[in-house]
Amino acid sequence: MGTRRYRGPVTTVEQAMFADMPVDITCQRCSRFRQMHAYLLMRLNRKAAQIPLWKAMPGFYCKGCRRKVTVVITAPMHWI
Repeated sequence: MGTRRYRGPVTTVEQAMFADMPVDITCQRCSRFRQMHAYLLMRLNRKAAQIPLWKAMPGFYCKGCRRKVTVVITAPMHWI
């Protein structure tokens, strides 16, 4: 069974998961960049479903800084 096509706006991580799109996670302290599918982010962090895209959110761990930092989660523009 294939994935359903989501045709609504993509403004949260949960909607990005329904659209089966990757998200970009960027540390605001060291600018470390990581790309992963939204469903993997939701598997790692259960509270990630309601995180809005393109807003700074605290509480993520950065492997570059080795501490909890604020990140910005975005969706690639060619996917929207």
